Amino acid sequence: MEDKLENSLVTYTVEDLTQKSTHDILETLHHVQAGDVVFHGSNSTEPFPQLEARQATDHAKESGNKKAVYASVGLEEALFKTVFSRSYIADQLHSYTVGWDFSDGRFVFKADPQVFNILNSNYDQCFSDGYLYVLDRSKFKKAPDSKYEYHSENDQIPQIAYKIPGIKIAKELFPLSSFEQYSSEEMKKIQEAIQLRQKKA
Repeated sequence: MEDKLENSLVTYTVEDLTQKSTHDILETLHHVQAGDVVFHGSNSTEPFPQLEARQATDHAKESGNKKAVYASVGLEEALFKTVFSRSYIADQLHSYTVGWDFSDGRFVFKADPQVFNILNSNYDQCFSDGYLYVLDRSKFKKAPDSKYEYHSENDQIPQIAYKIPGIKIAKELFPLSSFEQYSSEEMKKIQEAIQLRQKKA
């Protein structure tokens, strides 16, 4: 039986999977994935009482720029957001770009040259424990320009959340070999998208 984490502000169940084997963790999550749910990953140190709709910025697609709670039916994508330590990267860099794509039946994670260098030199520091939230899919709308993404413009209370071990999951699902560096052409397009949205704002 999984350990339950106590937090007086949290009204849903939070299960601690950090002491479980990678096999058992993924088996549990794949079973959950079979339900009518979506996932939201956050690399936070404590679980949130609820997920609040916040303004998002996505340079790859228009649907990713709403004030909303974003979630995914893609487990790997959500787990990446759960364990990737954005705070560590942000401490090293003023700004950075990471993303992912689905190619040949697998996720490929992309990083700008600076992040890629940090991954190469300090891989273990780039991942830490986080929380994976499970939410009712019927309360979300599917993004028209994404295979996996859903969003809700209302705050959401999770059905359940799991505390996920960062480096354990990262080494299994997101080894250094699964990362690619953005090409100069891709970085140019990202910068153009940023400038276009800044002008619209």
